[in-house]
Amino acid sequence: SRARGSSLEFVDYRGYAAGDDLRWIDWNLYGRSNELFLKQFEAERALAVHLLVDASRSMDYGTPNKLVLARQVVAVLGYVGLVGFGEVSVAALSDEADLVFGPASGRSRAPALLAALGAVEPRGQTDLSRAVATYAHRRRTPGLAVLVSDLLSPTWEAGLRRLLAHRSEVVVLHVLAPEELDPAPAEEVRLLDRETGRTVDVRLDRAALDRYRQRLGHWCGAIEALCARSGVRYQRLSTATPLEEVVLERLTRGGILR
Repeated sequence: SRARGSSLEFVDYRGYAAGDDLRWIDWNLYGRSNELFLKQFEAERALAVHLLVDASRSMDYGTPNKLVLARQVVAVLGYVGLVGFGEVSVAALSDEADLVFGPASGRSRAPALLAALGAVEPRGQTDLSRAVATYAHRRRTPGLAVLVSDLLSPTWEAGLRRLLAHRSEVVVLHVLAPEELDPAPAEEVRLLDRETGRTVDVRLDRAALDRYRQRLGHWCGAIEALCARSGVRYQRLSTATPLEEVVLERLTRGGILR
């Protein structure tokens, strides 16, 4: 709904865009700022924006860190949702789904959004299927659902299908670290599963790395193919990519941000 009217509750301003109803321009504000702003009313808030960030221990990895990039990306998306009249909710996923922010609307809630994301810390293992089911039960309103995860949960595919069953438009932002995308050779290295605590000693010679890169490519390709078949927008993000480039190149040109 794009209904507007003086009987509705005023909540915020936004910049004028071509085609907007001129009746709702705040001319007093224009006189002070020489810029056009439209008054926003509660009935304009139609889109539910569900931002789901993987907060499992596997995300606490990489230089730069995967969870740090995930929080930054969710902060950008959440801010855009708030000022664009979305009803924004943010959940941290592990084996459960903790609603850490929202549902909320309006630019004034941006500081609370940033504070909530800053408090998200890695913990436990992630069961994406269970976590998404928990979230969907609490927040039933369909809209736009963005999952930001390394997808290392064995149940990622079931989690994706649960999001689709939520009747939301789904976006998957697949976050991986440079050490995962292109590991360096090593004579001997001990690998630690951050979620289970298990370790394994391996030798990362050229042959082992070639096999690893091949399997990684197949795995990422399978995820991207499933997303394409399901009508899900997919972007793979490296934490080595600066946030500005992630936003301007990957999210904007990928049609996730407009």
